Amino acid sequence: MTRCLVALPGELPTSSASRRSCLATWKSTSVVWSTRQTGSPVGVCWKSSTMANSRGSRVNDLSSEMRAVNGLRLDVAIVSFFSDIGRLSGTLSSLADAFRHLQTSLPDTQLTITIVDNTGDHLQRYSVQLKAVLAHVGVHLEIIYSSANLGYGSANNLALNDSASDYVIVLNPDVLLAEDMLLNAVLYLQERPDVALLAPDASDPETGQAQYLHKRYPGALTFASRFLGVRAASRDRAFYEMHTERDAGTPYEPLLVSGCCMILPTSCWRQLGGFAEDFFLYFEDYDLSLRAGMLGRVVALPTLRISHYGGGAGRKGLTHIRLFLRSAVKFFNRYGWQLLSSAQPPSRSSEPASDNSTGR
Repeated sequence: MTRCLVALPGELPTSSASRRSCLATWKSTSVVWSTRQTGSPVGVCWKSSTMANSRGSRVNDLSSEMRAVNGLRLDVAIVSFFSDIGRLSGTLSSLADAFRHLQTSLPDTQLTITIVDNTGDHLQRYSVQLKAVLAHVGVHLEIIYSSANLGYGSANNLALNDSASDYVIVLNPDVLLAEDMLLNAVLYLQERPDVALLAPDASDPETGQAQYLHKRYPGALTFASRFLGVRAASRDRAFYEMHTERDAGTPYEPLLVSGCCMILPTSCWRQLGGFAEDFFLYFEDYDLSLRAGMLGRVVALPTLRISHYGGGAGRKGLTHIRLFLRSAVKFFNRYGWQLLSSAQPPSRSSEPASDNSTGR
């Protein structure tokens, strides 16, 4: 059992310092024990010697030598806060299927899944059930029971910041992976070491309709259609949500990607320091995307397919609206305010525009 300083039970910390100092007791549910050995990461996150503020000035000097893909280690983080146990089990089942498919090509690959229970004990009664989902796949499952709600970003950091894997995956507990998703992601990243952040295409699991999760930089009016139903603002959303690029079915490079599923070389995750912990919920994924874009390419890849149940803060009640607005103000204060969406944040408006909407 690992402990840090104790916060008051049931307290909902709002500052990153409070969340970092909370008690994090963890219980390891052993499906198959695997050692996390230290080694050089396969996915090398390339960056220039001085941090550039322009995506266009990222380093182009890519290594022509890649380490063999066999023996890879993947770490997946899932944050749960009273998650629907059926959907969480479905997420784990889809991970198991995708891992089994990955092992047909890369049999020595290892997968560790860490679930952070931000309620403290909700998943304890289901731990045997969750373990059973992965029992025949050779996956190592850890469940961390936090004594306080750390928030989304901080909980993911708790799960991943000590990772010795080659790639890390941030995943929501209501996401279903296509069977070939992990294999396609690994092969793509192996061939393109300049990619700092990779994201999938998503669809609604019930209707099959496309979801537009990856974005350009938002404006304040962009969100008005979501909360106020303003028709004029809705015309901006197609540009903001990159409908044309998403519907083209080819790789593209959004400025911002959804935190429901993010795949990064572990070396990049370390350089970024994970999520910014001053975002309790919402916009931590946008912040991470912008910072990842300073290290390398951010790519949405249509051959990576997921189904996603979540989204829609405005439909989740006043608490979520309040958290969304608080994080939105923090995000816009940090990167710049504007009325409508644009290719780049206002903080970069004085630099050459680089709306990279096509990938390779």
